Amino acid sequence: MYVVIDADGLFLVQNEPDVVKGNDRAVLTPNVVEFKRLCEALKIDTKGEPSSFAPLLSKALGGVTIIQKGPTDLIVSGDQVEEIKEPGGLKRCGGQGDLLSGMTGTFLAWGKSYVEGGLDEGDAQGEKIPEHRVPLLAAAGAAILTRAASHLAFEKLGRGVITGDMIGEIGPAYAAKFGEEGEKGWKGRL
Repeated sequence: MYVVIDADGLFLVQNEPDVVKGNDRAVLTPNVVEFKRLCEALKIDTKGEPSSFAPLLSKALGGVTIIQKGPTDLIVSGDQVEEIKEPGGLKRCGGQGDLLSGMTGTFLAWGKSYVEGGLDEGDAQGEKIPEHRVPLLAAAGAAILTRAASHLAFEKLGRGVITGDMIGEIGPAYAAKFGEEGEKGWKGRL
């Protein structure tokens, strides 16, 4: 079963890493503080280049997908790494991580449907996307969409933007990044 773990679930993983270790269908979405605590719990040295920490954390947890949020988002699943450079808003809002987690769950559900044959599409070249890439691609899609919605909301409202304002921008952001509903314009973008 695909699963997204955030907030208090990450506290559980921090204290009992075996609950998720080796689950290649799990996606963790820690904020900066939660990420640091996970690294400390798993004895990962967080001195040095920040982009090196997520791969170490993913490997320590047996290939779990990690979203390391930052100026760019780093998505790591075992040896697979994607850097999301999509511009976001110039302000991070409390609750924005909840949107990211929800969108990750949505993309994972679509990925599950795809794997089970419910979506008859491949990648841009018509190739079947391997099942092991679903969590990484779901996390990448969610990160792109969250950043794009944040950017659109910030453009309209500036520093006064709150997470609730981002919700109204999810549809337009999705259309801009992945194509309108019913289009096949999303192919090859992830």
